[in-house]
Amino acid sequence: MKIKNKYLLTVLIAILAVHLVSAQWSVTGDYTISGKVGIGTLTPEAKFEIQSSGTIGGIFDPSLAFFKITDGTTTLIADGNEIHSNQSLVFGSSYTRDFKFRNVNGTGFQDLLIIKSTGNVGIGIETPEEKLEVDGNVQIGYNQFLKGRRVDNMISNLIGYIPHESGHHVLAFSEYSSILSEVRIYTPSGYLSRGKHLTVTKGLCFSGTMET
Repeated sequence: MKIKNKYLLTVLIAILAVHLVSAQWSVTGDYTISGKVGIGTLTPEAKFEIQSSGTIGGIFDPSLAFFKITDGTTTLIADGNEIHSNQSLVFGSSYTRDFKFRNVNGTGFQDLLIIKSTGNVGIGIETPEEKLEVDGNVQIGYNQFLKGRRVDNMISNLIGYIPHESGHHVLAFSEYSSILSEVRIYTPSGYLSRGKHLTVTKGLCFSGTMET
């Protein structure tokens, strides 16, 4: 009789354990857990782990998310490779610290893009000295321009690659201004110094081969 009761007790405990694991769980007030917490898994590897399947799929749908934070108005959702918000999404660090995007693996990392606390951006550069510094090639789209602005916020300088009516292509340097201006192409004579230059104040076109 005792053996039979012990068997029934074991079965009841097992059923209760399964129910507790699969059921919803809510806590009011402070609650401290020593160890690891798993949602969707009985063997969490991290301090807090969520296991699920599927993906948000590039849309804002909280029902597809693994994780959700909301105050009733602003909502953030996430899965294994996507993070979305229904408001402006802000990433930041302390005002004296840098912000980095990097590739990581099991043995190390590679910084791809760095935003310094000064606002300077480096691509392939850890210590950019200008607003944008790139270690590598930069490609500008067809008939697109890099534009500079004057103090009055008007577009002043244009550098771009444009089509030509004869079918050729032109690398264009232009000073876009309503006042008398000029374009200068310098040859360097040393670090941060200017040597000889070609000054253009009106239209100038070279055709064929030119040697000096």
